[in-house]
Amino acid sequence: MAATGLTLVTSWGGVEYEWASPTILWMTAGSVVALVLFVLVERRAPEPMLSMRLFRSRVFTVCSVLSFVVGFAMLGGVTFLPTYLQYVHGASATQSGLEMLPLVIGILIASITTGNVIGKTGRYRVFPIVGSVFMVCGMLLLSLLDTDTAFWQASTYMLGLGLGVGMCMPVPVVVVQSTSSYEDLGVATSGVTFLHTMGSSFGVAVFGTIYASRLPEHLAAAVPPGVDPRAATNVQALHALPDAVKAPITAAYADTLQGVFLAAAPVAAVAFLVALFLREVPLRDTARVAASGNNGVGESFAVPQSTGSSQELEKLVALIVSKEDRDPTPQVLARAGLPLSHAQAWLLVKVFRQSVQHGEADLERLAQDAKVPAGIFEPTARQLMTKGLLTEVGARYRLTPEGSETFTGLVGAWRAWLHDKLVDWRCDEPEFTEAVDRVATDLITTGRALSERQTAGV
Repeated sequence: MAATGLTLVTSWGGVEYEWASPTILWMTAGSVVALVLFVLVERRAPEPMLSMRLFRSRVFTVCSVLSFVVGFAMLGGVTFLPTYLQYVHGASATQSGLEMLPLVIGILIASITTGNVIGKTGRYRVFPIVGSVFMVCGMLLLSLLDTDTAFWQASTYMLGLGLGVGMCMPVPVVVVQSTSSYEDLGVATSGVTFLHTMGSSFGVAVFGTIYASRLPEHLAAAVPPGVDPRAATNVQALHALPDAVKAPITAAYADTLQGVFLAAAPVAAVAFLVALFLREVPLRDTARVAASGNNGVGESFAVPQSTGSSQELEKLVALIVSKEDRDPTPQVLARAGLPLSHAQAWLLVKVFRQSVQHGEADLERLAQDAKVPAGIFEPTARQLMTKGLLTEVGARYRLTPEGSETFTGLVGAWRAWLHDKLVDWRCDEPEFTEAVDRVATDLITTGRALSERQTAGV
């Protein structure tokens, strides 16, 4: 409610209503009260949506503010690039999207490079500092766009802005995932992403207000007598006008948009100042893997989701597995001294799970679940019976005592492998241990499928 109210205030203020109007004043007051109540409730809630104790960490606070400000400046300014390309240069909606490719290319190049460097070196502080400088320069250059600006110049300006955005975007999520405890991992990650989204919303609202308040004044002086004013607000109608009539109108749009981009530059400068307060701390190996996998970029651009710590841990483990040069299952089995092949370990766990659910395992049912021909698991089941790990009664299978012991050792082997990968978490909480055990069991039966599914966001 507080976020919605403040967004409406910044959208309506000076456009729909005067800033000093009762509507704006009451909505502002109501939003502030709602924000205060939210903080009070979150401090008392046993499972808060956004734990206030997170803000006791200077790193989390700086990352949150940085994420908000970058979103504010980036989307607030970038939103009006298609307006410039369409109204001033006469591009169609599709063409304007294609002409913004330099911005997208800049973001991709910078974000991938930034993620890989962070993953290899663990150093990240320099990127938001340099990136925010690029953003300031990009916004200042965009404020120079006019009716005579060549496309290659506009592309260069957009590329510079994209490089700045790409350097800033991955850092907050990666840093937060390295400094938050396991119990706060989910809420901290989604909290930073939410603040980025809120910053974007506020940016669009504020810069939209600037645009909407300046444009009518400029158009009123640009539209000559006898010309339908509605033609100035429609791209096709505008560019169908004679050049002599059209020129002052497109110049009015360019002047208005110059003010919008110029207003975004100080906001990007605030991002630079905030980035100076960002401390460089040692990154967890999982966070570095996430950075090299551009997980931070994905989180920052995605719609914020309320994910639990267990889900975030699964994502990180999935990235770890996906970065392995080869399937770690044979290595894990050999290290644990278990005389099992990959297929035998997989089937042993499947039999255990079916036994828990149905009292015993049915290979026909297992084949249906796996969507493979019936009987394909029989040779492996026979091998496990020969090893004394399974018993068969009427085409139904159960674990023997030795099989149950082997299953326990199998889960323990994967747990040990995961703990080696997650050693920098130094967490002995029961919830963390349970999550690791659950992921370990999933890895036995899915292997790389888990990493592919989690990395794809399924």
